[in-house]
Amino acid sequence: MAVVIDLVNDAVASLNLGPLAFSTTTQGASIDGYNQGVRLNMFYASAMTNSLQTTQLNVKAEESTDGTTWTDIPGMMLTVTSLGSSRAIQGVGGNRSQRYFRGNIVTLSAVTTVGAFVGSVIFFANKKYAPEVTGSSLYPST
Repeated sequence: MAVVIDLVNDAVASLNLGPLAFSTTTQGASIDGYNQGVRLNMFYASAMTNSLQTTQLNVKAEESTDGTTWTDIPGMMLTVTSLGSSRAIQGVGGNRSQRYFRGNIVTLSAVTTVGAFVGSVIFFANKKYAPEVTGSSLYPST
């Protein structure tokens, strides 16, 4: 049995942060996930670090019922280490329970304050097609 996946029509991609040089804590804009399924994949695509003195950053996914008060999505955090001039993509997946979500660069570790990570935070989710059945849903209600 073959499974066909139509990424163009069934997936929703959201560039949440970047491409930017991250040198401090940075929050992405609120993404309205009303038309998306609960399964969420977050990727950090790094272009490079502009200084080897910046050694690590942590990026996590957060969710909210109203787009103003944020909580962590369990298990959705990436630790990105200094790559010099290398490029890399790291990803993590999880399930959200609220309508809104965003990326948050929360920790930067450095030998000195010089340097920044250059990269982007990108989310992928499936489109939500089926109407909810009374008393049962695979999607957040708000």
